Amino acid sequence: GGTGDLTINAGATLDTGTKNLTVAGITTVYGTLTCNASAVSLGSGYSADYALKGSGTITGGTGDITIGATSFTGNGFTKTSGTVTFNTAKVGSQSFAPGVTSSESHYDLGTSSVNFNVDGYGSTFQIEMHSGISKILQITCGTLNIQSKFQIYNTEGEGAGTYNTLKINGNLTVEAGEDFYTYYDTTSDYGSGITVTGDVTVEGTFYGNAAALVTPMTFGSLTI
Repeated sequence: GGTGDLTINAGATLDTGTKNLTVAGITTVYGTLTCNASAVSLGSGYSADYALKGSGTITGGTGDITIGATSFTGNGFTKTSGTVTFNTAKVGSQSFAPGVTSSESHYDLGTSSVNFNVDGYGSTFQIEMHSGISKILQITCGTLNIQSKFQIYNTEGEGAGTYNTLKINGNLTVEAGEDFYTYYDTTSDYGSGITVTGDVTVEGTFYGNAAALVTPMTFGSLTI
């Protein structure tokens, strides 16, 4: 268990071994965090700032990991299996920081089930993708489950014909009663590209219209 923040400096390693790990505040990883089969909670419901920061290495292992909002960048977050839940929209409404997309991060979570919800804090799970041009944010998983209202925030800054893309290497499920928006609102209606290599199952509602900036969407299959 723990209270406060955790920083893993470059060149340093924290290996959970057989212990569980809870960080109430901010976890910054520039070195290596090895999670094994441990239950790990990194800023679940932490609302004051991004709960996960840095650009080091997170070896997620096979246990269940819960994370608040994230600004972790790069390709260093990997996991074999288990569950990863992002459960917070921090003050300012961000769940994923703009830099996660502009640095073309890839969260390679293997066959894990990945959950997006705001059970920890917030009302709408929001990925901010308004930084950079023609960038791709990748999440590899078994299935990404949308468990609360979800939206992507893009702006006209990308320009006509260019856009940033969320690519899910796996399946996507929009759960019953939940909404998935590829755009922020209808007055600044600039959409994001969506690629899902696997199956898309919509039990709730998928809003893909973006009149001001039409973007392509590619699904392995679609079930409504």
